[in-house]
Amino acid sequence: MAYPLSTSSRWIVDENGQRVKLACVNWPSHLQPVVVEGLSKQPVDAVAKKIVEMGFNCVRLTWPLDLMTYETLIIELN
Repeated sequence: MAYPLSTSSRWIVDENGQRVKLACVNWPSHLQPVVVEGLSKQPVDAVAKKIVEMGFNCVRLTWPLDLMTYETLIIELN
């Protein structure tokens, strides 16, 4: 399977070998119920379209450390 991005030496390149510069935006999701914020206001397609319109080409999803370090999180949410 070919991926759209890969690395060549220290560079990120596309499937044609052209260098790609990532322009990322943060999309927080650290509050309860641990889903990306804003989806109660707009559908994901509208948010993604706005991100592209603003010139970003990647999204950093932030997650709470509790998901990785707190073993009983699932039990407490149920």
